[in-house]
Amino acid sequence: MLADDINYQGSVDILPTDHYGFGGFDGQYDGMYGTFEVTSGTDITFFILTASDWDKFHNQGRDDITKIDLVEDVSSGIINYRLPNMAIWYYVFDNSDDAANTQHVIYEIYKDMTPPEINLNLVAGGTYSGTTQVSVTATDANFDISSVILYIDDVQEESEVGTGVLSFDWDTTSYTDSQHIIKVVAMDNVKSDAGTVGNTAELEITVNVDNVNPTSSTTPTDTTTSGSPLDLSGFFLPLLVLGVSGLALGSIVYLRKRTQGRMSDSVRPDAKVLIVCPYCGARNEQGVLKCHKCDADI
Repeated sequence: MLADDINYQGSVDILPTDHYGFGGFDGQYDGMYGTFEVTSGTDITFFILTASDWDKFHNQGRDDITKIDLVEDVSSGIINYRLPNMAIWYYVFDNSDDAANTQHVIYEIYKDMTPPEINLNLVAGGTYSGTTQVSVTATDANFDISSVILYIDDVQEESEVGTGVLSFDWDTTSYTDSQHIIKVVAMDNVKSDAGTVGNTAELEITVNVDNVNPTSSTTPTDTTTSGSPLDLSGFFLPLLVLGVSGLALGSIVYLRKRTQGRMSDSVRPDAKVLIVCPYCGARNEQGVLKCHKCDADI
């Protein structure tokens, strides 16, 4: 028995060729569960009746009735039944087919008023980013789950019917970096009529969304396959680019002397030969294999 459920329990002696019924209760909550047992005597027949059929059977002695959840000639039984949405119903223990034995029956029957239990994988106060999987499982002690609905900030995002299991990929990047309310509503199927509402549970938590913008990063240039154009505008006039080495991909620069107001065509014997790096513009002495500034091959 669950704490919220209403119980009807007791025991009764049912005389030979007689029957016993109890009920007359409002059928607003029509999911019933429980047990009964014959503790002395032989077997009993159990069924459920509407109010009108109870009148026919009990007061008029008629048997042209609809016996709901009928179990015949049993010594015990388990009750788990969703009654139709009617105003009044009766439970009946029938001993009318036994002319010799009195049956002593004990019963314990409950009206299910307990909502389902909801389990959610998100944590209240937790922080989430990117695509986060939201998993919900709803269970009920005595009846199946009718539906589960997931809301984010009071907007329905996902629902399922019949299984009690819901999974949803939540794209948090579509939400502001702030607090958001996650709400799950689950309902059991104690109501057998379409459109009626069963016992309903609700779970609500507040979580945080924090999608930090990725730190911008610069991908190093692959100097073995590509390079930026060389800017020679900052070179001094005494430097003259004479050619490009096919192997080193560098400009050869000679230091030349000015003779009588013009540049001499001859190269000084002690002149230095510099290799200009085509990637960063640094000048390197002839013979080096890598630029001293950017470490590129030259």
